[in-house]
Amino acid sequence: MTDLDKLTPTQFENLCENLLRALGFTDINWRKGANGDSSPGDDGCDLVAKYLRIDPDGSPYQETWAIECKHYQKSTVPFSKIEPFLTFAETTRPNVALIITSGYLSNGTKRGIEKWKETRKVSYRIKQWEKEELLALLAQTQSGSLKIGPGLNPVSIFVNTLAHISHENSLVRSGTLTALEKLGEEIPDLRQGVVNTICEYLRTKKEVADSEVRRAAQEILRRHLTWSSRRWDKEPPRELWENINIDLREATLIDFNLDHGYAQEAKFDGAKFLGDARFHKVNFEELASFSGATFEDDADFSGAQFGDSASFEDASFAGKASFNRSHFEGVAEFTRVRFEKYATFNSAKIGSVADFSKSTFEGDAVFSSVSIKHEAEFQEVKFNSEAAFDLARFGDTINFRGSVFRDLFTFSGATAEDIHLGHSLPSGYKILREVNPGLIVES
Repeated sequence: MTDLDKLTPTQFENLCENLLRALGFTDINWRKGANGDSSPGDDGCDLVAKYLRIDPDGSPYQETWAIECKHYQKSTVPFSKIEPFLTFAETTRPNVALIITSGYLSNGTKRGIEKWKETRKVSYRIKQWEKEELLALLAQTQSGSLKIGPGLNPVSIFVNTLAHISHENSLVRSGTLTALEKLGEEIPDLRQGVVNTICEYLRTKKEVADSEVRRAAQEILRRHLTWSSRRWDKEPPRELWENINIDLREATLIDFNLDHGYAQEAKFDGAKFLGDARFHKVNFEELASFSGATFEDDADFSGAQFGDSASFEDASFAGKASFNRSHFEGVAEFTRVRFEKYATFNSAKIGSVADFSKSTFEGDAVFSSVSIKHEAEFQEVKFNSEAAFDLARFGDTINFRGSVFRDLFTFSGATAEDIHLGHSLPSGYKILREVNPGLIVES
């Protein structure tokens, strides 16, 4: 047990600094303004440090702590000795203002602190570690009962690991990714933070020589965000990380594979997919956004499940695009999309609006047996090859106004649920209103 009585004020400040470091604080600045046993140049604050916190969604953020150390063994600390520190905190606005004392704050000091908080309506927290709290923390760190220190505190490991993710040496970057994955495997609360860091790395503009490290980062996402034999009556495998959000906006992705993947939200806006993009039977529970994404090879979204909304507006598909048997619970937004080769939406189910306005299909466009519950917007679409809507089912308004058809176009067996709406069908087609649902036939 540390004998506080034998310490000088400077030694006590040094003790507090070491304690904070053991507890996982970083960037500790001991503001000692002169040699000797006092700190006349500290402007009322002895230490400033950072402390990592984790948001509920797994995102890390750092708090700033201002710390005042008062070595009072034989008397209580008066408010007059605390007031300069509170003034410092009022000026600098840290997240937390902490008073550490080897003794106790007087009752007058405690009342003074409460009055200070009331009259100034402080937005930061004011905390006190008096003798008992201080000795307890020191005992835990010295006995090892509290897992702390650079080698044991997982939060400290996470912070230290993050510093190497952008290292110039690819071997260091690869090792950093492995360390992050291990942290996520062992500490569920850090998983979203680990995924956020991996996504941030994939969003950086690295050279092509970085492709192997990018593949390694993508493989970590695939390992922990996919479940190939998903069954709701079975427990998920231990390696699956659930309830994760993905943010890969503007990322460069190489042969990206999220087949049988699962995520709450997924943002791929402006992403560039090199090689095949595989999203077979992926499940995006809430938002899925691919606005402005570029697919330079084939893209497979067959059997994909999209939750609240799915946006592909302004995306471009250079290879084949498959959305066969995909299910959109909300809006399916495909405005101004360019499909260079054939695009298939066979047996796709869209539970709300399907909007393909101003899109271009250079290859065949196949919507056979598609089901669209609400508005079907195909206004000003360019069909430069064959287009098939055979056995399609439309639940609301059908709008092909201004669309261009340069090859064969078929509606064989297609139906319109509401025959009384103001539909705008392609030239040469009409709705046979004598049957219900209305049958779309050649006029």
